[in-house]
Amino acid sequence: MTIQQAIQLAIKGGYNGFEKPFCPECGNYESPNNGCGNNMFLDLKFWQCLGKAMEWNEGCNYFPGVKQKGEWIFKWHEFILNLVDGYSIEDYFKKIDASNPSET
Repeated sequence: MTIQQAIQLAIKGGYNGFEKPFCPECGNYESPNNGCGNNMFLDLKFWQCLGKAMEWNEGCNYFPGVKQKGEWIFKWHEFILNLVDGYSIEDYFKKIDASNPSET
């Protein structure tokens, strides 16, 4: 999956971003003119909506003691760990198959 596909799927799942203008070309919610906005990838609502569109398991509790449940929270943490390990946002989303929601 590309970054753009991930954004489109999250929107399909109900994501409407931060309460700021949205630029679908770069995924930026602050200003369409200041480059690609990667802030959305740190927004839990983005991951919840992406999980909804991808039909990720809603009942999983990967992190006991954490109120939020669902496969989306695991994917979000996995995403952050990939960044810590030096991989790009693009690298992470390439691992997710946008055409087969149940296989992610």
